[in-house]
Amino acid sequence: MARYKKGVNTCSYIISVSKKLFYKKGYSQTTIQQICDECNITLGNFTYYFKTKQDLLKRIYEDFLKEIIVFIDNNFKDDLSYLEKFTIISFIFNYKILQSETNLDFHLKVLNNNSLYEFISDYLLSNFYIPLIKNLNLDINEKDLKIIYYCSLSINRELLIKYIKTDMFNSHQDFCLNLSNIVSTLFKFDDNFIVKFIDKYPEFSPKLQAIDLSLLK
Repeated sequence: MARYKKGVNTCSYIISVSKKLFYKKGYSQTTIQQICDECNITLGNFTYYFKTKQDLLKRIYEDFLKEIIVFIDNNFKDDLSYLEKFTIISFIFNYKILQSETNLDFHLKVLNNNSLYEFISDYLLSNFYIPLIKNLNLDINEKDLKIIYYCSLSINRELLIKYIKTDMFNSHQDFCLNLSNIVSTLFKFDDNFIVKFIDKYPEFSPKLQAIDLSLLK
């Protein structure tokens, strides 16, 4: 039991240290050896928990999504359907990344790095989109789902670039609302759900502003 607890603590420490290094130096400029040195562990210790730097990156995104889910469950769990919850997760995910220039820059580099982008994309597809279809018994086969999914990711990336380089959107909330509406339309869901949700729960925006949710610390 003590060994298990020590292992969990070591894994958590590696994640915490790596996020700080990614925040400070960026993904490409941070090496596994630098992470090991900062954690005072050997390369063998690192690869015991994470075979590659991509595995570590997947875990960082996974933990970020889990934190978002905990926030939703603690505040709105009983009032949301599975699809509504999924839509809120997508909204918060983008909203919180846009709140920090460093997180945004890190995320953009992931989006623009094809190998990393595909790595994260496949993870999200398997762990969020396919379960969504199965849970709701939607009449969408896996091929069509993948088409919809990759369309939504492409829209996300292109609109994010437009948000940064142009004045197409008034604020990051405006960007997130429009993006959520588009994703909802792709899934044939109420494309005004997010707006209605925010109107129904005026406490949502203040809580979202106050909560300490971040891709990187």
